[in-house]
Amino acid sequence: MSRILITGCAGFIGSNLAEKLIEGGYYVVGVDCFTDYYSSKLKQFNLNRLLANSHFQLIRLDISEASFNQLTDIVRQVEYVVHEAAQPGVRKSWGTDFKDYVRHNIIATQKLVEAVSKAESVKRFIFASSSSVYGNVGNVRLREDALSKLA
Repeated sequence: MSRILITGCAGFIGSNLAEKLIEGGYYVVGVDCFTDYYSSKLKQFNLNRLLANSHFQLIRLDISEASFNQLTDIVRQVEYVVHEAAQPGVRKSWGTDFKDYVRHNIIATQKLVEAVSKAESVKRFIFASSSSVYGNVGNVRLREDALSKLA
């Protein structure tokens, strides 16, 4: 049975992806640090079905604060990594929240990528993003090569 690590597994996308992968015969290791950006009740709701499944393991961990050895030990357990963990929202990426944004989006990603680069077991690293990277665009159907309009 292939093993997949999903960071941000308590979020909407991460939890739904985990459910689908388990239905498809995968074992999922989920990591989440349960930031207060979204309600902890909502995150718990997202995880309820997963926690009852024997093909799911939850690790409560802030990737940005994890040691290299902690991350490497986790990553060595899996063949695939889907990185969904992030501090969402463009508006919260500046000002007083900038530190949180950098910690959860840049530092966490950098540490995870370094751990993956040392783990010979990982076949694929999938890094997810959001529509925020496109900025303001007129077309609802976005493509990766779409040009953004400055507001």
